[in-house]
Amino acid sequence: MAGYFFIYYSSGWRPGMELISSGPIYLKATTMCLAGIIATQIGNVFACRTERESVFKIGFLNNRSVLLGIAAELVIINIIVYFPLFQKIFNTFSLDPVDWAFLLAFPPIIFLAEEGRKYLIRLTQKKT
Repeated sequence: MAGYFFIYYSSGWRPGMELISSGPIYLKATTMCLAGIIATQIGNVFACRTERESVFKIGFLNNRSVLLGIAAELVIINIIVYFPLFQKIFNTFSLDPVDWAFLLAFPPIIFLAEEGRKYLIRLTQKKT
């Protein structure tokens, strides 16, 4: 949802103003929300490969299925976002490079939050 409001905010909306519920800004905001879900899925798939062990210990790039899944997600979202036929089918709007840059913050946030949770579990287990 941060991506959704990022689009509105960067288009001049401020808290307290009414949100536009149709048109290019609305389509871009909902597209950003969809792309944000995919971005967080990428961080989540890396983080959730183990229940307690750090991903730094097992490695990032040793599961080809995960890497193929991420590549497939990225190809599909780009098709949905940039090809006019799919834009009409899915009611999406093209995203700018600055929008993608904003979304790049989400995978590390999800990943580091989960790594922190696993670290706390390991600390707790050591004490018992």
